[in-house]
Amino acid sequence: MKTNHFYSFHPIAQTFGNLVDEFVNKGLHDLAGGQIFQVNSPAINVMENDKEYIVQVAAPGLDKSAFKLAIEKNQLVISAEVKETNEESTEKYTRKEFNFKSFSRQFTLPENADVDQINASYEHGILSVKVAKFIPTQKESKVIEIL
Repeated sequence: MKTNHFYSFHPIAQTFGNLVDEFVNKGLHDLAGGQIFQVNSPAINVMENDKEYIVQVAAPGLDKSAFKLAIEKNQLVISAEVKETNEESTEKYTRKEFNFKSFSRQFTLPENADVDQINASYEHGILSVKVAKFIPTQKESKVIEIL
C-alpha cells in the first residue's frame, strides 16, 4: 500500500491554520456575532423559532466535559479545550486526517434573549445550545381616574 507522507507536515499545517484564523478573523464578524471564517473551528448552525435561538456545533470525538459555555457582555461564548498529546504512536499511519483542536466562538445575543433560560446538550457529536426568548407579557389595560 502506498503511504502518504503528508501527515508528517501536520504541525506546519496547524500553525498555518492558526495564522490564517488570526489574520482573517480580526474584525470580521457575521450578523450573529461569530467569526465569518475559521480554519480550526467546527462547523456551526444558528437558527431560531418562535420560542428560542439554537446554536449547533459539529464537534464529534470530544467529550462533553471539554466544552465550556459562558455569557460575557451579552455574548454567548462556546469553547472547547482539547489537550494535545505529543506521545509517539506505535501505529504507522498511511493517512491521518483526524484533527481535534481547541476552539472558541462568540455570538452576540439579541435583546430578547433570556440569558437565565439556556440549556445545552451533546449528542452524536453535536453540541446544541438553546437560548429562550423573552415572551412579551400582555399588560392589562388600566383606567386612570382623574381627580
